[in-house]
Amino acid sequence: MNKMDRLLINTSRTFAMSIPFLEEPLREEVGLAYLLFRILDTFEDAEAWKPSKRIQALQHFMAALQPQTTEDQWKIATARWLEHPPSEHDGYKLLLSEIPWVAQSLFRFREKVQHVILLHTSRTAEGMIFFLRQMQPNGSLNLQDRSQLRKYCYTVAGIVGELLTDLFLLEEKKMTPSTEAERNKLFQQAAAFGEVLQIVNILKDATDDAKEGRSYLPEHLPIEELFLMVSEDIVQAIQYIYTLQDKRASDGILAFTALPLLIAQETLDMLRSKGAGAKIGRARVLTLFEEMEKKIKQGLRPL
Repeated sequence: MNKMDRLLINTSRTFAMSIPFLEEPLREEVGLAYLLFRILDTFEDAEAWKPSKRIQALQHFMAALQPQTTEDQWKIATARWLEHPPSEHDGYKLLLSEIPWVAQSLFRFREKVQHVILLHTSRTAEGMIFFLRQMQPNGSLNLQDRSQLRKYCYTVAGIVGELLTDLFLLEEKKMTPSTEAERNKLFQQAAAFGEVLQIVNILKDATDDAKEGRSYLPEHLPIEELFLMVSEDIVQAIQYIYTLQDKRASDGILAFTALPLLIAQETLDMLRSKGAGAKIGRARVLTLFEEMEKKIKQGLRPL
């Protein structure tokens, strides 16, 4: 197992399962981009740090994310962040300890790939800083309505969908949209794809987040309206995967995007019936994977 695979397994079960579907160089590009976003998430969610320290870490990380930053400089910064870790999660602490390797690996990619990853990483960091500035001193974030929730989900996950799409288009030229309107529609669907995964995670983790003083669900937003919001995004997310398929995306890209969405759909159904905290078991995930893989091989819709 190489270093990237080990870090992925320790930070995300779903993406550790999905990323290997991709062929090189997409597999390495998407894997590294995910690790960079996971670093941002770790700083943003740092329950052990005040919002001001989280903002400082995000700003310092993004300012240092450039080819001129040496390994020694990264090691100094990493040691400072780990002196009082932002999280007690062993996988996240391991990832932070490998920041020098993650950051320097980015600049081994060709320039267009570097540009795409840096562009979307920077956009997400800026959005996270915006929301951190809205936090209370105790670290609680009170989103007021559906519009704010959607903006937050776009910041931390919708942009990821756009990043993935940019990387897909760089590596598979045949997928390039023929018109600007077609491109805009594809990226709108890509953002919805990312947002679905985030909203389902928020619903799933609502109880645990509340125990740690976090709440991403607007207090006066009825739960059925939240489910309706997710359902609307799922329609677009499914269409995103169908668009990729119609554009003759590789089987690897289809599997990579379809599996997390299948898991999200199944989790949403469980949340509707069993409430916050409901999760699907590993055996069911494997069944979804096998059914999806069979459909893709037969040229059928994977969802």
